[in-house]
Amino acid sequence: MDFNQLNEKLYQQSMPSRYPKKKKKKKKSDYDKGYIKIANWLAELCLHFEKRRAERDSMDEIEFNNIVEEYRVKIEELEDSSYKKGLMKALGEVL
Repeated sequence: MDFNQLNEKLYQQSMPSRYPKKKKKKKKSDYDKGYIKIANWLAELCLHFEKRRAERDSMDEIEFNNIVEEYRVKIEELEDSSYKKGLMKALGEVL
């Protein structure tokens, strides 16, 4: 689920409640107030989950890089050979 896209969609759908056509400074109805309250809550929820996803992705990337680095250290212990050079070249393209 794309939380940013959902957030934008919810905001667009709430526009009529946020900015009702004004006829003699008509007050927002209870319906509009309720709709806006939940729309704001949903927007905050979407932002929370998008942030959580970004943090998780960042953690996954760090874990991936740590694993690759462990293998790089182990490979460096091998005798010099064209095989080792190939391994190191492939790892170098990732790091």
